[in-house]
Amino acid sequence: MLTKRNKQMLKMIAQASGFVTIHALMEKFNVSRRTIYYDIDAINSWLKDQYLPYLGYAYNTGFYMDDQTRSAVKQVLMDHLEVNDIFTAEDRRSMIFLMVCLSDRSIGTYDCVKLLEVSRNTVLQDVKQLKKELHAYEISLVYDRNHGYQLLGNEQIIRNIINMHISRLLAEGLEEHIKLVFDTCLYKSHASIHGVILEWLEYCEQQLHMQFSDDIVTTLSYVLPCYIKRMLNHNLIDMDQFEKSDLYKTKNFAAASHLANTLYATFDITLDDNEKCYISTILLGANVISVKGGLRDDQWMSDLIAEMIDLFQIYACILFDDRAKLEHNIYLHLKSAFYRLKFNIQMSNPLLNAIKKQYPDVFQLTKKALSPLEKLVGTSISEDEVAYFAVHFGGWMKRQGARPADRKKALIVCANGVGTSQILYHQLEHLFSNVDLIGPITLREYNEFDGDVDFVITTSTIHQHRHRTVVVSPILTDAEKGKLLGIASTSESISIKSVLDIVKKHAVIQDEANLITELKSLLEHSKPPLRKDRKPMLNELLTESFIQIEEKVGDWKEAIRVASKPLLQLNYISKEYVDSMIETVEELGPYIVIAPKIALPHGRPEKGVKKVGMSLLKLETPVAFSNQKEHEVQLIIVLAAIDNGTHLNALAQLSNMLSMHENVEILIHAKQKNEILDLISRYSK
Repeated sequence: MLTKRNKQMLKMIAQASGFVTIHALMEKFNVSRRTIYYDIDAINSWLKDQYLPYLGYAYNTGFYMDDQTRSAVKQVLMDHLEVNDIFTAEDRRSMIFLMVCLSDRSIGTYDCVKLLEVSRNTVLQDVKQLKKELHAYEISLVYDRNHGYQLLGNEQIIRNIINMHISRLLAEGLEEHIKLVFDTCLYKSHASIHGVILEWLEYCEQQLHMQFSDDIVTTLSYVLPCYIKRMLNHNLIDMDQFEKSDLYKTKNFAAASHLANTLYATFDITLDDNEKCYISTILLGANVISVKGGLRDDQWMSDLIAEMIDLFQIYACILFDDRAKLEHNIYLHLKSAFYRLKFNIQMSNPLLNAIKKQYPDVFQLTKKALSPLEKLVGTSISEDEVAYFAVHFGGWMKRQGARPADRKKALIVCANGVGTSQILYHQLEHLFSNVDLIGPITLREYNEFDGDVDFVITTSTIHQHRHRTVVVSPILTDAEKGKLLGIASTSESISIKSVLDIVKKHAVIQDEANLITELKSLLEHSKPPLRKDRKPMLNELLTESFIQIEEKVGDWKEAIRVASKPLLQLNYISKEYVDSMIETVEELGPYIVIAPKIALPHGRPEKGVKKVGMSLLKLETPVAFSNQKEHEVQLIIVLAAIDNGTHLNALAQLSNMLSMHENVEILIHAKQKNEILDLISRYSK
């Protein structure tokens, strides 16, 4: 009997176009090498019982199966799939929530058991956990015999949670789960309303002169029917009168009214002004990938974006190239994010955990850089929204120069918004040295694409693809990077021909076609070693040799020179770098004073940085960087950055440390270096 993991592992190998390495299996299932071997033994035992051959294995390469076995395994797997293999506990909670939200009649435990085909105890456990999750949003899930399960609480929050569950299911490729609930709970005409919504979104793109991202189109095509059904079940939105007065003047309200007219004419469904205004806010908050006009039409937004980018550059100690394009991309995102924040429309970010894990430094610095936006909207910005902005900043930080002449072409197809597309683009740009990247384009644009490319890289399944296609995560795993590097190899056909020529000299080839196929798979999936960029921690840069405590200095220029002395003496920087920091302050003013009593001098890497480093000078007597009291400084921290990324981990840790007022006081009142070093160590994790 195969376990759930056994089945998933077998499915992964069956769906692979070539070899699947042990490392890839360990990464996918988060288990040890020994556990993988146990699972493979179990799979081979099961294959034997099905009268199928064992999995193939090539030393140092991985597992594989031939086409005939692959086809048979897929069929047998389908015959042996159980519902528990399809619905995870998280999936079941999403489906129970949607059932309770949408059903015309009372929903009880038995209805959930019937739909999910699990035991009563399993459903009760799922409901118990769901109640805990909803409680965090001040929503109650209650039950009585007459009305079944019901949701109590703010209707707008309930609709936000609907959006979160549907977005998660779609992001994980579980659209069929949503359709199953819809077929059970929604009106018979759901398919027709789904079509009406899609047509209306096209109408909105034309009338509002914008283009929605593919994932937003799909999400809205499922979310809006839910909102309409909630309204028909007398769960109504109550919009603020002042907000409604503002919305009446927008083109978005006119577009919402067009939908209302269509729904009334086609299904005799009436939307009141509150619902039309609510749909207007949904449109305003929807992610777009292009829009007519731009920053020049929204001066206040242009100023806000400039301030946020300035702050990020100050906190990250970098300067962005091609800043105008970055401003435009952030504008596309901010145009919708601002209205989501203003109208409290919560949008989950399926990449949040991956971004926080793989780019913690960029995430932390982005959070600080968004303070002007937070101040404008008067509310804290959720981590989901911070992560969307972080992919813009992170995606812009690694840009490459010229490329060699002998190259391949890869088309990027991304259903997500501009930020996700950019972070994928720049990961690929950093990964490849022999591939020209085209795009990113949307799935809908790919349907019209007739260009010549060697392969397509996409974050979503393309059902009717015309090119070799590789599906990847928006944030690439090591296994995905290895696979892409193998595909990008330009020497594949030459290598295969060379091998065949040698084999023919010494042996008789009985099946040349299959031999070529397996050699291609071997070459494609032999993973080149990946470069791991080392990002030192704060306590690795600010060691005792780079910390100074002095009584006072003559002026701010001397402060920078004295603070830079350890870096200069140990050949981390040149004198030119020290001079350039001083010249920049003379030109731009005391922008390096990043907080009360703290200055962070830095310059461009090409001005004389030889090695990444930091130095800290603590002064007993403050030094003035201008005539203003707020520019008096006692802590001068010099940063020497060799590029836009290596220093970010240490800088994020420094930022965390200095964000606490009591830590700044500890540093200012420190008499010995070890007091400073102890504090640094606490934040170097």
